[in-house]
Amino acid sequence: MNKENYKTPLEQEIFEIISNSELISFEEIKDLFPEIKINSLKKATASLSSKGYLYRLTRGLYLVTPMKKLIIRDPFAITTQIYPSYIAFSSALRFYNLIEYEPFTIFLVTSIKSRQLEVGEYTFRYISLGDKAIGATNINGKWISVLEKTFFDCFYKPQYSGGFEVVTKALYETTHLKWDAFLKFVRKLGSSSLCQRIGYILELLKLETGYKVPKYLFSYLNSKTYTPARLLSSGPSHGIYSKKWKILDNVGRERILGWWYNSR
Repeated sequence: MNKENYKTPLEQEIFEIISNSELISFEEIKDLFPEIKINSLKKATASLSSKGYLYRLTRGLYLVTPMKKLIIRDPFAITTQIYPSYIAFSSALRFYNLIEYEPFTIFLVTSIKSRQLEVGEYTFRYISLGDKAIGATNINGKWISVLEKTFFDCFYKPQYSGGFEVVTKALYETTHLKWDAFLKFVRKLGSSSLCQRIGYILELLKLETGYKVPKYLFSYLNSKTYTPARLLSSGPSHGIYSKKWKILDNVGRERILGWWYNSR
């Protein structure tokens, strides 16, 4: 008999119970078999992993692979269980159905060290925001940034959001954004340069598309306009300068609102 397919009686008993699960922890296995010694459970779990019936994600956490093939039915369901985090940036936009494509890189925010993990065809990227890692809620067992914090994070780190064109289109598509809640995150976490960036882009979106933004938000953002800044801090040092927002648009409105201009 092929040793890779053979299961001991204990392994068989464990696998029969957990085979319908997608994700299982060793703590859960211990709770399912309280009468079995921990060392025996550890040995059986490790053996199931080595034989391909379990896929080790991280210490004590496994994907169940009944067909001995790694198939991830819902990547969002496992990401935040692997590492303390919440679904964010373009991945949160996809969760809220504000972008159409199915990304194979899942972006998450963590308050601890950034890391990257490859699981099957997916890449999980955990981005550390330190004390800015707030504003998450649990939806059907998945930790995800609330809509208003999603857009704050996208403005703060646009490189993980697909760029400003993706962010502006998502803003235009949503009808559920609460501007007062968004402003609370900006007041608490936003720097002067971030306020300038948000103000410039929202005003451009409003002027070009008619998108409605409350006056009180513009008033606050403009009050934080102090010193010149670049729209994209890592971008080139040339572009169109906005006196009102004291910001150098080194991206270009054709890219920021490309989806709008292309639809005209």
